[in-house]
Amino acid sequence: MPSLRNLKCDSSNDRVARFIESATEKLQEGAQAMGYYDARFNVTSLRRENCWVLGVAVQPGQPVTVTQVDVTLTGSGKDLRDFQDIMATPPYHPGDVLVHKPYEDFKASLSRTANNLGFLMRNTRPGKSGLIRTPVRPGGAAF
Repeated sequence: MPSLRNLKCDSSNDRVARFIESATEKLQEGAQAMGYYDARFNVTSLRRENCWVLGVAVQPGQPVTVTQVDVTLTGSGKDLRDFQDIMATPPYHPGDVLVHKPYEDFKASLSRTANNLGFLMRNTRPGKSGLIRTPVRPGGAAF
């Protein structure tokens, strides 16, 4: 959410409206990171005792859940123990809420391990976001 330090009791109606618009976008981003892609927010404002009071009503909707997990590591490094240890604990299991942090942590762990082992990382499908990356050796050849 935007900083409330930028919103003062004497802020104009326009400033408060811009704050609410920005806050609503940030609330939506936060809800999505927690698996709630259909969350709805109603941010309201009113003046009370010469200052602004903001209210937030939340309808979270149903969370997005994982139905299938298919994580594949390819290349010459796929059988290395360090990668196998990471792959043994995938970020999700069927039925889990699609919270972004486990995926980001899993991806960072693979990336960190690849870097420590001297691999470079590249996307397996260019243009697709949210993909686990595949290790490649310097020189650009995929293993």
